[in-house]
This record gives sequence, C-alpha cells and structure tokens, in this order.
Amino acid sequence: MSSVEAVAKRRSRRLPLPGVRVEVSREGEPEPSWMCSAIDINGDGLALILPPDVGPGTRLRLSFQPDAETSFHSVPSIVTRQDPATGYGAVEFSGWSEENLIELWAFLVSHL
Repeated sequence: MSSVEAVAKRRSRRLPLPGVRVEVSREGEPEPSWMCSAIDINGDGLALILPPDVGPGTRLRLSFQPDAETSFHSVPSIVTRQDPATGYGAVEFSGWSEENLIELWAFLVSHL
C-alpha cells in the first residue's frame, strides 16, 4: 500500500460506536477469547480496545451488534495496529462474505 493509500484509508469517515461490545477470538479458536469495546467503524475496519499481546498481523474473528437491527457473527479481520500502552488498536475487515459486506454498508449508510 502506498503512503497516499494509507492516508486515504485513515481519513475515511468513521462512525463512533459508543457502548458496543465485541466478542473476539483468534482465528482457529472455537470460542471467543475475550470481549472488548468498539471505538468506531467504517467500511474498511473497526477501531477497538485490544489486549497488549495481540499485535499487528493477528487474524481475529469478531462478533458484535452495532445497533438493534444489525449484528455480525464470527467475521474475519486482521489487526493493523496496536498500541500496547493504551490498548487502542484497529482491525481491517478481511474476507467478509458478500452478505456481511452488504449489511455493513447498509448500516453505515443509515447512520452517517
């Protein structure tokens, strides 16, 4: 990814998700490993609080319900950044089904 593409991704409009809990499991684990708080979301990914041992490149499965009508279960993501001191991290959605992508964009469009 070029630096221009990276800046464009960071500048995409993000929707805050206060109070949204995210169940997280490492890819390949059958059950969620932990729960954390979402910070915000856009069409590319999710900002959230991550444990310090979950670094960039880690493949995760996320389950969360951003509103009463929308929910996502065990969707694949990759950690793109993590600040071990604060826990602030971000994941990029990776390999989502077409159905999940349509649901994500419908959610975003209805809330932006």
